[in-house]
Amino acid sequence: MSERSLSGLLLATALFLPLAGSDLPRGGELGKRWKARDWTPSFQLDGTWERIGTSNRFQTMYTDRRTRQALNWEVTVVSIQGQNVTFKATLALGGKPATYQFTGRIQPDARTIKGKGGWCTNPNLYCGFEVVADWPVAGESRSTRPGATPTALPVLKGSTIPGRATPGQLWKVRDTTAGGFDYEGTWTFNGEFVRFDYRERTTGAKASGTMDLLRWDGLKVEIRNLAASRTYQGTLQADGKTISGTSPSCKGRPGCGWSATIEK
Repeated sequence: MSERSLSGLLLATALFLPLAGSDLPRGGELGKRWKARDWTPSFQLDGTWERIGTSNRFQTMYTDRRTRQALNWEVTVVSIQGQNVTFKATLALGGKPATYQFTGRIQPDARTIKGKGGWCTNPNLYCGFEVVADWPVAGESRSTRPGATPTALPVLKGSTIPGRATPGQLWKVRDTTAGGFDYEGTWTFNGEFVRFDYRERTTGAKASGTMDLLRWDGLKVEIRNLAASRTYQGTLQADGKTISGTSPSCKGRPGCGWSATIEK
């Protein structure tokens, strides 16, 4: 099977018998909405897996980063044994539905699962998937889960004013975290997703994509760009609308960092 044939994915339905809650993996504690991405040399998919009721089945809601085509299919969480998760999915490849069983491994954060889809038949190709589950983690309160609104807002540095309950909707950004590039543009917030639209200040080249909002506690922000393997970390300033930040990928590089102004 060629990787290119996956670009013709169509909606397909997997037929699996429903399980009772106690028989589901993790006793049914699977969350509701998983952030997800899937990639091969032929496509770059970003989106979510949306749980179907209280079952162990999820509907994927993907968009191809290159073509903007919507791609959807169904994934079943078959089992979770230790750190290993087994999935099944039925996809229409070139018009012919095929069912794949594939596995992923739970990462140290207890939520992220990484692996390769059953269609990644060539081990030497850039191919795989990553999902971030919103299921509960031991020792964690509901208010500290990804995307949760903070229950108590910290006070801004050098001020008696509390931070913001939400990051707002639109930030104007200057980003020099990518070596050799000086971007300006916007970050648009939609729940746990952040869309960036950039223009390179020297060449005029444009860039856009989707990132994940990992943390907003009213003062500190953390955003991850999976495609670029880059994490943005920043702090809301005393004026309540300016954010200054950096990225671990800067590694002390002069001029490397980012700043933003909350526009609305």
